[in-house]
This record gives sequence, structure tokens and C-alpha cells, in this order.
Amino acid sequence: MLDLSALLNRRRWAVRFGSRCLRRMMAGVLRIYNKNKEEGRYEGNAGAPAQRVWQETLLLGWFGSGVLLWQFKAVGPRVSNTALTVHDLLTWIGLPYIIYHSLTRTKWLKEPARRSIKPEARPVGGGAQGHFRVYTVTDITSFSNENWSFTIDGLVNNKFKWSWEDFLKLKRKVQVSDFHCVTGWSVYNNTWEGIPLRELLQKAGVKPNAKTVKFYSGDGVYTDTLTLDQANMDDCMVAVMHDGKPIPSDLGGPVRLIVPKMYAYKSVKWLNRIELIEGEHVGYWEQRGYSNDAWVGMS
Repeated sequence: MLDLSALLNRRRWAVRFGSRCLRRMMAGVLRIYNKNKEEGRYEGNAGAPAQRVWQETLLLGWFGSGVLLWQFKAVGPRVSNTALTVHDLLTWIGLPYIIYHSLTRTKWLKEPARRSIKPEARPVGGGAQGHFRVYTVTDITSFSNENWSFTIDGLVNNKFKWSWEDFLKLKRKVQVSDFHCVTGWSVYNNTWEGIPLRELLQKAGVKPNAKTVKFYSGDGVYTDTLTLDQANMDDCMVAVMHDGKPIPSDLGGPVRLIVPKMYAYKSVKWLNRIELIEGEHVGYWEQRGYSNDAWVGMS
């Protein structure tokens, strides 16, 4: 004999269970929304909160109606028929919307300024592409804090000689540039940090009769020059950092010259002196046949 009382109790329990599950799921969505809002994860996109809640509601509705359909014998025909209608609507309308929005949001996330979760600021640098080849005309030179100094002298109004500690106190800037060797290899997207050369020259005060900027390497052998116009290019830099790290000695550290528009033999390694002179000076490689104007792609 059919026990109607037991069947009704089972249906009531199933309906209560389904309602409880849906309430808990909705409460979970609300908690996630409030937490993300407090953490600022919706900044930069005014419609993000409503879109996120709308998507999660549709997805949970689809899942919940599916559970009720699965338990159709327990919940009865009225509830299961309603669940079937809701599930069909969400399957044919809600899910395509969610998929479309997810795809468009993936494209939207590629724009760094619009990310919901913004990454912490990372140290400047780390993006160089390629590998440096180490060429030197002497053994690799090394310095310590005690024996390193940097001098600007010659035809200037203000002569300077900095210790390592004092030199690091000078205001630095950052630039990204390519590095080309005359022998044919390159390293792209280097992040250099240092003092723009023209700012050092302005600080020293170049005298009117100065025509040439002469650079000395700490190896005691290597020298090279730039004209004043070349030295005042906006990307010439006296660099102390490469890709967020101190320049190692094999790459010309602790301080080296960077002249991106010219081949690397102009970017003097182990730079420790700048002298302003009136006449011309023939640099190390220029004495051996290299062009004095080492423009990339033209020399």
C-alpha cells in the first residue's frame, strides 16, 4: 500500500533541502562579492560587480535547477516542471551569456590598467632579450667601495669627484633601450638605471671652449669620446643598474656609459672619469680603424 504520508514527508524534505542549498550558495556569492569589493578587486571597471554577481547567480541557478531535476521523484511534478523550465532557459540563454562574457573578459584582462586584481609593483627591469658577449681589451677590472671614485673635470666650471656612496645619492632615472655590438649581436629591451649624461654635464657647467667629451675606463687603457651634441642626446646615460640589478664587472660595472644609438664600443665599461676637452681625441678602437661616429646601421 502506498504510504502517502511518507511520500509527502520526503518531498517536503527535498524541497527544504533544495531551498537551503540555494540560499547557502547565494550567501556564498554575496560573501565573495563583499570580500572582493573590500579588497578593491573591482576597481577600474564600474560594471564588474553587477556582471560578476549576475554571472554567478545564473550559474548557481542552472546548477540548482539541475539538482532539483535530478531529484524529480522526491520534489514532485510541480517543482520539477518549474525546475525544467528554469534549467532550459539558463542552458540556452544563461550559459551562452556566461561563455561570451568570460571570453570578452579574458581579452579585457590583457589590458594591465583594467585588471581586477592588480599585481604588486615589481622592481624595474628584468626584460632584456638576448645575451651579452664579453669583450675586453684588458683583464676584467674590479673595484671596491673604498677604491672606486668618479670624476668630472677638464673644461668645466664645477669639478666633481664622488665616492661610491656619494655617487649613489645622485638622482637616477630609468630607460629601456637596445644594445648593439658592431660585431653583429644585440641585446634588446635593456632596462638601464642611472644618471643621464647631459644632467651630469649641466651639473658640472661646460665651458664655452669645450668641444669634446672624453670618457676614461677604470682599466687604465680604454678611452673614447663623444661630441657635445652627441653627449646631450636624451638616451645617453651613466648607468649603475641593468634590469633591476647592479651591473656586474664583466659587463662593465659598477658604472658604465650607455649610448644606445651607437655601437657598443662607445659605451665605455668601468667608467670612472669624464673630461671636457677643447680638441679631438681618437679612442681605443678608432685608433684601430673603427669609425669615430659609430651610429648603429650607418657605420
